[in-house]
Amino acid sequence: MSSSGHLAVAERLLGIAPPGALTEVVLHGGTLLATLVFFRKEIFALLVDPLSGEDDRRHAARRELARVAVAVVPTVVLAYGIREIYEPLKKNLLLLGAAFLVTTVFLLLSRRAPRVASPGPPLRLGAAFLVGLAQGLAAVPGISRTGSTVSTALLLGADPRRAATFSFLIAIPVILAANVVELASMTSGADPVPVGPLLLGTAVAGSTGYLALHLLLRTLQRGSFSYFGVYTAILGVTLLTCGLAAG
Repeated sequence: MSSSGHLAVAERLLGIAPPGALTEVVLHGGTLLATLVFFRKEIFALLVDPLSGEDDRRHAARRELARVAVAVVPTVVLAYGIREIYEPLKKNLLLLGAAFLVTTVFLLLSRRAPRVASPGPPLRLGAAFLVGLAQGLAAVPGISRTGSTVSTALLLGADPRRAATFSFLIAIPVILAANVVELASMTSGADPVPVGPLLLGTAVAGSTGYLALHLLLRTLQRGSFSYFGVYTAILGVTLLTCGLAAG
């Protein structure tokens, strides 16, 4: 529920030093690896089926690619704008608390989503655009990308499996782009970093990410996804209280 928000909380309340840019790239890379492995069948179909000789498979895959593209556009626009104010946002306990409460709203609203049996109908392009907006909004530390996108997809009529799959399909190009930008911004003269710890960090991030995806799907299938909102509500109120107490 918002890794960037939890890192900001650790920095502000626990005094933990912020991770370096390379560390963040490694963690994002591990998450990306977990996503690629977990949704490998869907990704393979999305890449191969547009060239298929079967009309139904080809058209379905091309429409899904169009939905992914439509979702990524607002994400990039919003994330680019938020990037300029990212540092001030994550240093403000009041704003962090408010952001976690926004996540709470998304999660609790998912309880109002219609019950759609799997496999449900694909999202419309307009719905895909709204899911992309939710993903862009999650560039704010404290707003969960998974919570906001999955909840939005559910509210717009996606079945739980499709909501989760689409949420992570549209995350792949965004994570890739973010890693490329982060790596490009790093100076070539920086001190060398041991390969071993980087590989270990990637493996840990990837394995925990893979387990988290299993937990996410199980939670969605049981209809208990909104329960995470209790945790984010408590965290949000706690951060607001700390922020107000700090003046």
